[in-house]
Amino acid sequence: MTICKRLRWIYMDLALALLMITLLALLEFLAQPYQRIGFVCNDPKISFKFTGDTISAGVIISFSIAMPLLVIWIAEYIYYSADSYENASCYGTRSKLIWRWYGQYTAGILTLTFLCEAMKILIGEPRPHFLDTCKPREAANCTNEYFISYTCTNTEVSTWFLNDSNKSFPSGHAALSVYTSIFLVFYWAVAQCSMQSVIEFDTVTTESNKTRRNFRGDVLPKLLSAAIALAQHPRVSLVSELTFATKRAASSVKTSREESLSK
Repeated sequence: MTICKRLRWIYMDLALALLMITLLALLEFLAQPYQRIGFVCNDPKISFKFTGDTISAGVIISFSIAMPLLVIWIAEYIYYSADSYENASCYGTRSKLIWRWYGQYTAGILTLTFLCEAMKILIGEPRPHFLDTCKPREAANCTNEYFISYTCTNTEVSTWFLNDSNKSFPSGHAALSVYTSIFLVFYWAVAQCSMQSVIEFDTVTTESNKTRRNFRGDVLPKLLSAAIALAQHPRVSLVSELTFATKRAASSVKTSREESLSK
């Protein structure tokens, strides 16, 4: 592949991933800022019973974590030979490059998750099952009233789940799905460019090998002929004879290369 970052960039990706993990842990498990997003007590959009996620967390995690690694692994093994990595990549082996791509993907998805969680806290909105999960005291007897401050009375669920019931926007499921799709499209576009570079490199290498073979096949016999002529005719200048032989060899190599390119 053509992505050849120096070691410091690898460390930067690792540091970014660790930073995002730390910030996510702080957001999820420490005290969060007071949520001032209000609600209308009889709003039908937030009055549904909680029956579980439409798409389970296990499915979305498997999609976002396992599928990109599988796609990258299959693509690298199908479209690239082991020798092409030594020619066109600074990583040297297929496995190193696969994990380099996946490391970039992981750093990006952790950053995206942190941004989504921060936005949920700042500008989120109640989930469809908010009233059923939170059971706010202020909504016990009301009609079309809007409450900014409220107190959840449901003691059957954890505090984390109560806070999560007010984090409908932006959708984490949608964000992860879109990010994964965009990253895979980007990877495939870069892979296509890299594939063309490898093909061109192999073509140049092949032509270079042909040229070296022609040089060995044409120049050496002519230099030997020059040495024999010098031995037979001592008066002949060595420099002029070698110059003449070299010119003939270069002309022969040029002609053979043009013929190979025309084919």
